[in-house]
This record gives sequence, structure tokens and C-alpha cells, in this order.
Amino acid sequence: MGVWKRVRNIKRYYVSGAWETILPQYEDQTKIWKMIEFDSKIYAGTRSAGKLLEWNGGDTWTLKAGTYAGQPEINIIEFDSKIYAGTSPTGLLLEWNTTGETWSTVAGQLSAQGVRCMGVHGGSLYGGTNPDGMLFKWDVGSTEWTMVADGFSTTTSTEYLEELVSYDGTLYCAAWGGDGGAKLLEHNSTGASWTIDATTTDASWATSLAAYNSNMYIGTYSDGRLLEWTPGTTTQVFTQKAGSLVEGNHSIQSLIEFDGSLYGGTGWNDTQGAKLFKWNDVDTWVQAADQVNGNRYIWDMVDLNGVLYAGTGEKGQLLKFVDR
Repeated sequence: MGVWKRVRNIKRYYVSGAWETILPQYEDQTKIWKMIEFDSKIYAGTRSAGKLLEWNGGDTWTLKAGTYAGQPEINIIEFDSKIYAGTSPTGLLLEWNTTGETWSTVAGQLSAQGVRCMGVHGGSLYGGTNPDGMLFKWDVGSTEWTMVADGFSTTTSTEYLEELVSYDGTLYCAAWGGDGGAKLLEHNSTGASWTIDATTTDASWATSLAAYNSNMYIGTYSDGRLLEWTPGTTTQVFTQKAGSLVEGNHSIQSLIEFDGSLYGGTGWNDTQGAKLFKWNDVDTWVQAADQVNGNRYIWDMVDLNGVLYAGTGEKGQLLKFVDR
């Protein structure tokens, strides 16, 4: 007759879902940089040669606009029922012509500034830049960007604006650089400047931003933490809501609210990046999908018809999250 023995210290490891590959890489486009849902389709701007790609439910990407004026990186957004793109390294603002499937310039280039992130707020289009952390505004009919905030730091160091989110009447930004640390900024429209809402005291970078359950959340680079700040708080301090990720997932490259929860897409390591994590709404990341196809980064995610999709770095693929 057998005897049961108690076994201690068994590590429990369970992944609730998986990535499914929907589209392979388009030609040489290895980085799906930014994605949007537009006209019930997914559009992607690339960071390899600044191309605009479309997925309409088929088995391939469709090229909708090629590289414009030698700009290798485009950051796309929907505004005024059209697709616009901010470019790097020279900060053009482009409008996509749906009929001719070409780009046209609607705002001239910025001086030594690339458009790193885009947002819509108060009926205007905004672009955040690097390397000087400036914020520019554009309105329909204008032919130029208008600067509405200078850099946020008192130093002359590089300042990066990573993501813009409009929430409850305020334009927020995830940023890093300057005098160090991950930062949450808000635009002071009256004083035409940045206000630092919260900052870390370490060398972390803020790489993603989302509004969720009336709070603002930042995902960090170098340790994959989730940091929370509540609007109206007077102290410039984040509350850590999920600790550092393990196994090489050092960066939360993208954040999205999906199906009532907050998800983070990771990046960094050859063998451990491009995973999906779900926040348990208390204090922990829970892995929702493992790496697939050797991808390293989940640069952006989008919700289309109640399904979560991700664009990847290194392989330029479109992935679909399948929960089990």
C-alpha cells in the first residue's frame, strides 16, 4: 500500500491564455510601433521605415502609405475622423488621404524634435517630443505646430515624452529623463507649461500610461513596475501597485484597459520579452500570455470588437490574445 508524502516549496506556474499569430511581418517592417482602430479595421504605423499598414481581417498586412520624406518612425492617431501621423526625427504632422492612399504634410517640421507620442484633448491634436520634452498643439486648418509647453526639467539633459492620455479634462503624459526618474506630467494650459504630478527617485523610465478606475497608471522600464497616482493628490509620490517582473521582463512597454481589467505588454529580453500580464487590481502582475515566435516587445495594443490585439517588435507581427 502506498504512502502519501507532503511535498513543500513547489512553485505554482499557470498562464491563463496565449498569443495567437494573426499576421506575419510585412516585408522588412520589424517594428509595429503604434496601432489604432479606425473604420472597424486595425492600422499600424511602423518604426522601421515609417509605413502605414492596414489589417482588414485577412491573412496579410496591406500597405496603405509608404515612407514619407525619409521619416523612419510614425506615430499614428485618429483625429477629426481621419488618420494623422507625427514623425521622427523631424517632427512633421501628416494626414492620410484615404482616396489616394498617400500622406500629405499639414504641419511643417520642428527644429531638431521628433514626435514621440500623440494625443487628442479638448478638440485639438497634441504631439509630445524628444529629445527636449516639448508639447505642441495643432488645430484643423493650421499649417504649423504651436508650442504649448517647453521641457519639464531644470537641467539640460534629454527629456522624453512617451505617452499622452486625456482624462477627466486634463492632458497627462508619461515621461522620463531630465533630472532622473519616471514621471507623470500634466499640461498646465493656463501657464503653457508642464506640472510634475509624481516622480520616482530612482533611474526608472516611464514607458506607458493609462487611465483606469479613476487613477493614472504608469508602467516602468528597467523593472516592469506598475505605479499609481490619484488625480488631486498633492504629494509628488507614486504608489507602487505591482512589483518588479521576473525572468527578463524589465519593461511595461504598453498598457491598456481591456474587458474591465488593466493589462501590460512587456519588452526587453530576447527569450523572455513580449509577454502579456494582467494586474490583479491589488498588488501583483499575473501572467496572461507567454512569448511567441521570438518576439521581444509588445509596443502597442488595441481593442477591436472585444478582442485584444498586439503589435510586436523584432518580428513586426500582429498577435491576438486568446484567454483560456
